[in-house]
Amino acid sequence: MSSLSYNIFVLRCLGLWYSDNWITGFKAKVYVGYTIFIFTVVYTFTLSHLVMLYQCIHSADDFADASFMLLTFLVICRKMFNIVHNRKLIAELVASLKNDPFRPQDEVESDIDKEYTWKTKLYTLVYGILSDSTCTMLTIASILRDVPNRTLPFKAWLPFSIATPTAYYFAYVHQTLGHYMGCNVNVGFDTLVPSMMMMTCAQLKIFKHRVQKIHQTLKRMKNSSLVEYSVQDQERMEKELVADCAKHHIAIYQFAKFTNQSFDVSIFLQYCASSLILCVSTWTLSQLKPMSQEFFSFVLYLVCMLTQIFVFCRYATEVRLESEKISDAVYETDWTLLSVRAQKSLVTIMARTLHPIEYKTGHITLSLDSFSRLLKLSYSVLNVLQHSS
Repeated sequence: MSSLSYNIFVLRCLGLWYSDNWITGFKAKVYVGYTIFIFTVVYTFTLSHLVMLYQCIHSADDFADASFMLLTFLVICRKMFNIVHNRKLIAELVASLKNDPFRPQDEVESDIDKEYTWKTKLYTLVYGILSDSTCTMLTIASILRDVPNRTLPFKAWLPFSIATPTAYYFAYVHQTLGHYMGCNVNVGFDTLVPSMMMMTCAQLKIFKHRVQKIHQTLKRMKNSSLVEYSVQDQERMEKELVADCAKHHIAIYQFAKFTNQSFDVSIFLQYCASSLILCVSTWTLSQLKPMSQEFFSFVLYLVCMLTQIFVFCRYATEVRLESEKISDAVYETDWTLLSVRAQKSLVTIMARTLHPIEYKTGHITLSLDSFSRLLKLSYSVLNVLQHSS
């Protein structure tokens, strides 16, 4: 089973990840139809909010009410396109974790891999429950508030009148479906990217273990009393171990690079939109009655938005710190057992760590510092909204 099996399962349920075994046949046609249905619902939901925003531009209250969901769904639309467009590359990255040089080679490496696999699955479950609970509470609050008054959950432009019961319930179901689908697209994307960052951390820890094993293996060969190893055998083993470590190190950087390239635009839009989403959500929260069901729903929504971008920044920071520690792990090995050629190879690896792995989106480097700057920017925008009202 893949380390990212939970994430792939969520995306497959959303019509964003078809199996390579379904290239032709009935299953493929049904799944393509399902994918088109999901895209149609989410994209028309977003379009109706976009048109509505133009009509609310002169009122801060109406603008905030119309924009907080629009901003979220504009990013969701990009995420959906991102997953479908880059599916093959993402699938190759996920599959590579089961092959050399990423595949665990001993019990210690298996424990590291299992630890981070457990973390990815736990985060997927927790974030999924949090997001779907928020969506459900918003829906329940809407049913109690809006259905008796024949109003819709979200302000949106519609090309038809909702005066008749059929038209009203059609529009209501469309918005509810769009909301749930968008929510779960966020779950799929926002757990997949951090999970790939977590697996990068796992590989960096495995790499440090392999570097530390080099001198242990060579020392064991020299001190072995059961088998007599020739100098040529020791040199060949040293060359293989150092070469494998160098290949593994390059592969980790390539994995992180392609992960960043696969998602950089979507993460950039998420980061930029998050500042506005956070301040608009806080603004909306300040207008609600405290301790009401709708109030708690928006609190959960705000928590989801904060968690969403925080986890990106938190694990991007962890990857950078782990990649910087590679130099220490190499330095702490017993260099006296190594040949000059092997020492030069290790020096090259140490030199590479001077440029640690970083996840960049545009001119923004994901880190806990960038998360702090995002919160400060959100607070500034919120002050502007308060003074303009």
